[in-house]
Amino acid sequence: MGNIFSSNPKSRLGICLTLDAFGTLYHPKRPIAVQYLEVARRCGLKANIQVPELEASFRKAFKDQSTRYPNYGKSKGMSVETWWDNVVYGAFHPLCHGHEVPASLGSTLFRHFSSRDAYALYPDTLPFFQMMRELREKFSDPKGPIILVGVVTNSDNRARTILTSLGLQVGPEWQPSFDTTTYAGMKSGLLADLEDVKDRRREARREGRKFEGSPASGRTLHWYKPTDDINYLVTSYAVGHEKPEPEIFAMADIFAANFPMSRLEQSSPDEFLTRKPFKAVNLICKGFGLTRIHVGDDFEKDYQGAKDSDRQALHLCRDKTGELKNYQISNLLELATFINLMADANLSDTATSSK
Repeated sequence: MGNIFSSNPKSRLGICLTLDAFGTLYHPKRPIAVQYLEVARRCGLKANIQVPELEASFRKAFKDQSTRYPNYGKSKGMSVETWWDNVVYGAFHPLCHGHEVPASLGSTLFRHFSSRDAYALYPDTLPFFQMMRELREKFSDPKGPIILVGVVTNSDNRARTILTSLGLQVGPEWQPSFDTTTYAGMKSGLLADLEDVKDRRREARREGRKFEGSPASGRTLHWYKPTDDINYLVTSYAVGHEKPEPEIFAMADIFAANFPMSRLEQSSPDEFLTRKPFKAVNLICKGFGLTRIHVGDDFEKDYQGAKDSDRQALHLCRDKTGELKNYQISNLLELATFINLMADANLSDTATSSK
């Protein structure tokens, strides 16, 4: 694991860990095709379909639909549910041999695969997040280093629903409406907020009243919550790019840069804005110097994609037997231990000096 323990002084400002979701935090309760058939039979399917043939038919239908309507049909104005309904019909219809595909099957499967009805957390997921909460408490000083945990996932717009259904606390989700498409765009938004506060402070002074300040927009003030398991969520559906494309990692970085500011501003909005705010904004817009680490179960999309996007990475290999390579881990508890060791090595002195 030598490649992950960085002595880069930038890492002393904090750690930003991003995780994949499906296959990393949670898994299907039973094989997908098995659940498809169970639900289909409850919906009235009469055809005699076997699991292996449905698996093959589903893969073909999914590939065909993804080719015709990328990113769940978003750019074509198609709803996610309609997109999946087409996949379901395409998977079942060739196998029904004269029998009807139940009319309610698509919508029923869509609801089923939107919650814990279909999925379960891995046994190490909740203990991992408990360890991360404890680590976050050690670095709770808003003027000191920060520990962030985000999720970057190739998923449609149900990711939040699934994660919360499984009992996880999830912070803000990246949306196209956020002006975070570039560092410059985010910086202009923050500076506009600062100018707004300065104007309202002058107005309060003229009127002889106390200023209780934060940007009127409240754009990021309440984003950071130390009790969140997942501080922020970035989906390929919202961003329009999938891992391993560098764009989705770049969007995640820009989004994450809001959270150190949010934590600092919550602690004392007026002090934040009076202590060299423009310097603070510049730091934040550069990602606050955070050490960035991404972890997932897919070698190409998670590990290689993250490395190609100029961040440290680990490949989660839950089922691998034999000796692991130095960039591999077998479970999330190992990851929590590594992050704790990294924080102790690089952040502890900074945390102490900031108090």
